[in-house]
Amino acid sequence: MMKDRKFILLPIACIMFLITGVSSCITKAFTTKSQKAFFSNSPGNIKDYIETDGYYRCDSDFYSWFMTNNLLIYEDNSFMFFNWSDRDTTYKSHYRPFSRQMEFEDSLKKTQNVNILDNLEKHEYLFSGIFATTYQNKRFQFDGGAYTIEDNKLILEQPVVMDLSKRFICRNIFRIIDRRTLRRETFQLVGDDSIIQFDTVATFHFVPAHNIPSSLVIKEKKYSWMWKSEEEWKQFKALRKEYMKSMNPSENQKY
Repeated sequence: MMKDRKFILLPIACIMFLITGVSSCITKAFTTKSQKAFFSNSPGNIKDYIETDGYYRCDSDFYSWFMTNNLLIYEDNSFMFFNWSDRDTTYKSHYRPFSRQMEFEDSLKKTQNVNILDNLEKHEYLFSGIFATTYQNKRFQFDGGAYTIEDNKLILEQPVVMDLSKRFICRNIFRIIDRRTLRRETFQLVGDDSIIQFDTVATFHFVPAHNIPSSLVIKEKKYSWMWKSEEEWKQFKALRKEYMKSMNPSENQKY
């Protein structure tokens, strides 16, 4: 029995080693001089510009890499991209056929005051070492980043890994048309020594919604260099720890 356990644990240990090794080899292609947006624990003034009690949806099927057509914007200088879940227990495979998924998403587009968290696609990961949140006894993470406002433009920045070795800034620049309309005009991949830019137009419209996931679950918040100050980053970690306990107090896990 002991030999069997060792046989099972050995490949898991190897995979964990590879994940840790790859993560440690990743370097940043940028410094703070190239960053425009940073996280904060304090509410900003985004409500002076746009509505935030819901999400923004792009009706076009064309939007830049590392971005979905659903966007949540929070008051604490953070944002989250998300997709609608394709899981449904009424089907044997638990996944909706493509045509049914399109019908499902179309119905959500027409629904005012959508329940986001109940319909959200949640990315499940095997290893708890990967930054995640606990929701309904499972572990998930959500992609996002920080934003800032300049000259009536909303600038979204997200650190992304290229070729498993370098991390760049993925920057999407939106023009604020009115309180319920954002037009993404520019997409950039940013490093200290270069900027790759694409000028593209995609319009996002506000949709009222409720049960919005907490911004504490945005995985990019784990990076201290994405914060205005190290002290705020430490405050975030404490807040996240308490939030995780409240979401699933039965888990005896270190966060």
